[in-house]
Amino acid sequence: ELLTQLVTKAKNSSVKAMLSVGGWTGARSFSTNVGSSDNRTAFVKTIVDLATKYDLDGVDFECVHHKFCLS
Repeated sequence: ELLTQLVTKAKNSSVKAMLSVGGWTGARSFSTNVGSSDNRTAFVKTIVDLATKYDLDGVDFECVHHKFCLS
């Protein structure tokens, strides 16, 4: 799998492998993903599961459009 290969290559090169969530286009989905308690729970569980499964070094959340991030 591509992500597994990427993480392995990063770690073998002493580089951190991180997941980035959001950005300009990703901001539109962000408020839906965190808009309710159930959605937040599912969103966080999914992120933690991904980070654990692929042995990621971290997660970067970026929501650059306040209209969608602060709803």
